[in-house]
Amino acid sequence: MLKFVKALNKNWEEKRKVVIATIINTVGSTYRQTGAKSIFYEDGSYEGVLSGGCVEGDIYAHCQDVFQTGEPKHIFYNLEDDDPIFGFGVGCDGGMEIFLQIFDPITQSEEAKNLLDIYSFSLNSPTEYCVLTILESEDEAYFSPGELNLLNNDAVRIIQSKNNEKFLVTNIEGEFSHNNILTFYAEAEHFEKLIEVNCFVEIIKPISQLIILGAGHDAIPLADQAKNLNWYVKVVDHRPGYIEGNYFSNADQRFLYSNKNDLEKISFEGDVAVVVMSHHFEKDKMYLEHLFKHNINYLGILGSRKRTEKLLNALNFSEKRDDIHYPVGLDIGAEGPEEIALSILAEILKVKNGKTATSLLNKVGAIHT
Repeated sequence: MLKFVKALNKNWEEKRKVVIATIINTVGSTYRQTGAKSIFYEDGSYEGVLSGGCVEGDIYAHCQDVFQTGEPKHIFYNLEDDDPIFGFGVGCDGGMEIFLQIFDPITQSEEAKNLLDIYSFSLNSPTEYCVLTILESEDEAYFSPGELNLLNNDAVRIIQSKNNEKFLVTNIEGEFSHNNILTFYAEAEHFEKLIEVNCFVEIIKPISQLIILGAGHDAIPLADQAKNLNWYVKVVDHRPGYIEGNYFSNADQRFLYSNKNDLEKISFEGDVAVVVMSHHFEKDKMYLEHLFKHNINYLGILGSRKRTEKLLNALNFSEKRDDIHYPVGLDIGAEGPEEIALSILAEILKVKNGKTATSLLNKVGAIHT
């Protein structure tokens, strides 16, 4: 999501018209899952893939209609019957439905800004939130295909029409679950109006953040690999040379730590993983003293088990000790900074997704559930 949001923001600033392609439904095995997005440019280039690059050329051909009319479009691919010679060569045994919508900062600036703001909210949101993309509407004067609505999380669901009128969501057919298509009626609050609406539901999670406390040379591949995962990376260290130099040029934020108050400038809200790796006992101790005040999704400490036990004992910390990951990382036989970084990120993903980290060879059933 971070890469998608940054690309949208860049296109907004440069006033560049693009088409957003989103997989809204799949059948069987597909390269990408429902909710995956690509951005297509008028010159035929694109960011993000929906099929491993196999059907993108055909998607671009459909995008031409959207560029010209500004109207959204549905396209369907049945890859089960794909001809091995003259077909797309996807190699999947499924099908997918793709929704194309315009992002036009010039002629549809209000709609484009609304779309940008809704997805950008994932950068600061401490919790997940629900986005509705209108696919079909009984009355397009109120709800037009391609429009987005940020749905409140209350038990009483309210959406806002293009005329800024509030409608109550009633008679729901389907579930408000991630990457799901459902139909409901929008009932006006202050006048007699009932509109049938078909929409695509996305549950947008906060963008994953990695906070690295300690900017030694072994932290560089950890930050770089996290950026390859499109995570938001913050690096903290007490040495100006590491923070102000080019070691962590890929990091989104860098903080120089000179005293305890400096840590107050850093937000630990949202989907945050923290790795303590300063190789300095007293600095690690001060980091942990601050971290224990927060409810962090993942906390890992680099170093031997004996050293970390000494750290925790020095802080008289026993609560939730089992939730701290030390020595940090999965046991994959990692050697050297790059492999250790891989093992750390793999463990963070394991915890974040509630998985077992066992081989897929031994998994029974579908890979994605």
